[in-house]
Amino acid sequence: MQWTTDDLLPNLIRRLRKRTRPFVSIVTPDGGLEHLSVEDIHNASNRAAWFLHQNLEKDEERFFYMGPSDIRYLIWVLGSMKAGKCVICPSPSNTVPSNVRFFSTVGARKLLYAPESSNSLQPLFGSIDGTTTSVSTPPYLEMLSKEAVDEFPFPFTFDEIQYKPCMGLHVSNR
Repeated sequence: MQWTTDDLLPNLIRRLRKRTRPFVSIVTPDGGLEHLSVEDIHNASNRAAWFLHQNLEKDEERFFYMGPSDIRYLIWVLGSMKAGKCVICPSPSNTVPSNVRFFSTVGARKLLYAPESSNSLQPLFGSIDGTTTSVSTPPYLEMLSKEAVDEFPFPFTFDEIQYKPCMGLHVSNR
């Protein structure tokens, strides 16, 4: 049975992007209030997808992302869907040894991280050196820049991706 692709999240966002009212109001990393439109989320997810296209090998289906608890998690999920990848979000509450074991179990080769989290992630970086490559992502303001980004193609049909994971969320039991 052929299912429609219209309601897949990247297509839904693309279809709704011309709405002008705020889609979501968020607290920025500096504590300010920001109103984002669907177009802002769409543009940022294209930026994320292009970043993944440039920084992951074609056969790298999974990658880790760690950063502050903000809108970028949604942006990386949308970007990973567009790029045909799977973002794995480890718990920042886990100990370094727990995350090292988790990284080894999952087997992804890249850890993308928000530059704002670089200092707090240094102990983890030292422990995964040689097994997982750490890659700094664009900072918050660059990810959410209003500067238009080329559309990242999303050619998948529902049948092609219905069983393909697009994200994994690992939570601690603390």
